[in-house]
Amino acid sequence: MRWVLAAFAVLALTSPARADEHLDRARGLLEEAAGQAERLPPGDTAAAEPVLRLVGAAREALTSSADKGSTSWAALEERARELELAIRARAAESPPPPGGAGKGAPMELGYAEKRQLGQFDKDLSRYNGFLKRALPADLADPEKAKEYTGFADKLRKYLDKIPSKDHPEVVARRKQLAEFEAAVRTRITEAGGAPPGTAPAGAGAQEDQKTLALFQQQLSRHMANLKNVRPQDLAKPATLAEYQKNGKQLEELLAKVGDRSTPEYAKAKEGLDTYLRMLGEKATEGSTTLGGDDKRRVERIGSEEAEARRLLAACGTTVLGTDGGEGSFHATARRLRDLFAAITNQAHPDVVLLAERLTEFEALLAQKTEVSRQKLAELLGAGDPKGRFEAFDKEFAVPAYPPRLPTKCGDEEIRKWAVAIKGWGTKLGEVVLFLEAVQQWYPRYASDVEFGNRVRRFLADRPRQLAVALEGPLAEWKQHEDRAMDTEPETLSKEILVEGARGEIEGLNSGIAAAKRHAVFAEAYEGGKSDDIAQMTRSLEAKLAALKDLVTKAQAEFLADARVPAGLDEPELLEIAKGLLQYPAERVVVTRELRTTDREYVHTDGWVYRQNYDMFWAHVVHKDDDGKYRIYEYGFCFSRAGPPGTTLNKWIIEEVYKGCEILPENIQK
Repeated sequence: MRWVLAAFAVLALTSPARADEHLDRARGLLEEAAGQAERLPPGDTAAAEPVLRLVGAAREALTSSADKGSTSWAALEERARELELAIRARAAESPPPPGGAGKGAPMELGYAEKRQLGQFDKDLSRYNGFLKRALPADLADPEKAKEYTGFADKLRKYLDKIPSKDHPEVVARRKQLAEFEAAVRTRITEAGGAPPGTAPAGAGAQEDQKTLALFQQQLSRHMANLKNVRPQDLAKPATLAEYQKNGKQLEELLAKVGDRSTPEYAKAKEGLDTYLRMLGEKATEGSTTLGGDDKRRVERIGSEEAEARRLLAACGTTVLGTDGGEGSFHATARRLRDLFAAITNQAHPDVVLLAERLTEFEALLAQKTEVSRQKLAELLGAGDPKGRFEAFDKEFAVPAYPPRLPTKCGDEEIRKWAVAIKGWGTKLGEVVLFLEAVQQWYPRYASDVEFGNRVRRFLADRPRQLAVALEGPLAEWKQHEDRAMDTEPETLSKEILVEGARGEIEGLNSGIAAAKRHAVFAEAYEGGKSDDIAQMTRSLEAKLAALKDLVTKAQAEFLADARVPAGLDEPELLEIAKGLLQYPAERVVVTRELRTTDREYVHTDGWVYRQNYDMFWAHVVHKDDDGKYRIYEYGFCFSRAGPPGTTLNKWIIEEVYKGCEILPENIQK
């Protein structure tokens, strides 16, 4: 929720920066590209080009990084790859109809919808594991095949409960479901079985299969050739025409398929689209060339511009506030422009991108110079920054910071804590903004080492303390809520229900109590009720009512089926058992025959003893004090030898176990 994210956002904003500036630059460019990509209209290739250039610039920064190969570098490289694919896919989409839906960002999914997606992901992972471990003999069995195809129906029910059918996350899950169904059908077919509900392929289906098999064979050959061809070779009209002819032949072959609703056709269509897209990209790449001198100029200008931009982003008023500092950046900009003018092929994509970067650098230089002067004036206008920091440092060092929620507390204590910690968080947020301005615009921050270290410690420690104080109760409530939400009454075994499902009922009660405390906090913290928590509370209460109903029904069914075990024909043992019982018995049956045990064993006192005894078991029905009849299991023992304290040479009741209830009319059955 908003107030949780805000608390951790303060901590995230104050994390120490990495030493490698190339990674920082790449990270910033990717963030900017991701923001622009979210606003890209589908099918607009022209609008996508500037965003792709930002991704390309981020990759250049990664190439220049000295930290290449690290976890952070690998994560950024992967992010750049995924972002480029997403942008190209967005540009290849069909634009929405005029006035139709699709304007703006998709609506945020609600708590219940996210729960459905989470359950979908968990079950899909489990079902994929089942499918991976399934033996061919099992999949060839029609009943077993029906069970695996039924998994898809269970997964589909989660998605059907979500109203936002066109949300990207829902669309992605539906694609995963289709892939899972296709994998099930493939495994069943490979095992020699037939997916439930399918009929033998007719002549048309067999012809489609032959066509698709031939298509895949040709696509594989053409794709291998395309991967090996150099972009500059595709600049030759004859070579390009040859590869375009291959694509046309693939299109004509795929057009012969009659049934276009099968996964095989979808896979073939995706392969064709990939071939045509790759051909277009390689042809575009080879359409222009860059000579050796121009290439060296582009590389030099790009490297120097990146370094100048890094220094410009790092500098504050200390540099830009002086003629020398400002003049050096402007001199660099002019020199780079002179080098750029010497490039012969101004139409090459790399040169066009470089021109845009130079323009961005010059605009950034002008904007940074003006902003730095304004920010410093604002900072000094509010008082001495160092003196203001001293006052804040003392204020936030008091023992009461941050406010803590008592271990045992009621709703009123939660409300007071929420108001208090919100006040601290608001004040801390204002101080953090002030200190970030000090770091960026105040000259003494860079020149006074001790002052700079104290500011950095404050920004690292105080927000983290606030986040930890807020996280503790929220994490505990969420833990109880999540456990309770994971309880699915209809999936519990009959044994658990008959036993009363005490653990599950206790977990649901804990989740409901946590949700109610959570709601009290959210209302006090945000100034209004949380619909998500209210919805979750109602869901948990419904689960609890359903579980109690299932327990009642299961126990009633179990009680109706309860019987005394079949007895043995042991009249002598039966008389011994009846003679030893201390309470009236409605029925006594011997259920385990007499067995003799003769052994030596080491007792707990360290001595070795000989143990010799006879023992048999019987089931007895007693009427308890509550008026109900229950089945007890008795163990009767006759000892001839044993450790000290053993009763010898007489029958005794050795063990008694209380069993289940039984209806009066079933006692003699």
